[in-house]
Amino acid sequence: GTVEKQRKLALSDSNSAPAMNGLDAKHKAVLNEILQRPSWPMADFRVVAAKAGLLPWACFTTLNEWALDTYADLLLEGDQIVTVNQNLKENIYV
Repeated sequence: GTVEKQRKLALSDSNSAPAMNGLDAKHKAVLNEILQRPSWPMADFRVVAAKAGLLPWACFTTLNEWALDTYADLLLEGDQIVTVNQNLKENIYV
């Protein structure tokens, strides 16, 4: 039941980088994918977000809010082209 699910989630979370705490599985999936490239045309970013079942701008905002909370810096910038903050990228995999 639910308790088992929560226990599994807790286990999988403890294995991931502490930096990822505060993001749910969908946002982690998007984060992992967008970190592969320094920038993304908005159309591509939309596809990545949609694959995870997220709305692009909501996802963009959530990742930036998380980055601000965690690193006091924005992760993503731009609208036509989404640029990934490379300085932050270095710190995400700790």
